[in-house]
Amino acid sequence: MEEETKKEPLNLTDEQIRELGEIVGVKEGQRYCNMANVYTNFVYLLSILLGRPTESQTMNFDCFKRVFAELPQSSYKRLLSVLQGISGMDTKMKNAQEQSRLSERNRSETEQSLSKVRRVAHREKRISTLFLNILVEERGEEDLQPLYEEY
Repeated sequence: MEEETKKEPLNLTDEQIRELGEIVGVKEGQRYCNMANVYTNFVYLLSILLGRPTESQTMNFDCFKRVFAELPQSSYKRLLSVLQGISGMDTKMKNAQEQSRLSERNRSETEQSLSKVRRVAHREKRISTLFLNILVEERGEEDLQPLYEEY
């Protein structure tokens, strides 16, 4: 009888569930969900695998706890590793999206700068053509033939 009281609990403890909940963004006492869809879907998948699919349209801490309370305590380290891995992938994806936005902004700014340079070059070419025509009228075409060849 004394051996039974010293046995390790079979299911995850409340503290372990709270720690896992913090990783996914759901805290005890919350009535709303701020978990990313990937975590919500993961919890739904676990509930299905446990044979108790949740019908809830939103995922708060109580729903999260109901699913995780049925998991064996021996799975805690693996669950922690999986949720941290998902969190790392999510962070990397967000960083990649931000880098993509920055690259797109830089590309757009570069295209705008290039467009300005092209407009200035086109304007300068028109002005130089105008000056060449004025010089031709004043001096004659023979004196300016070397300029036309360079131009």
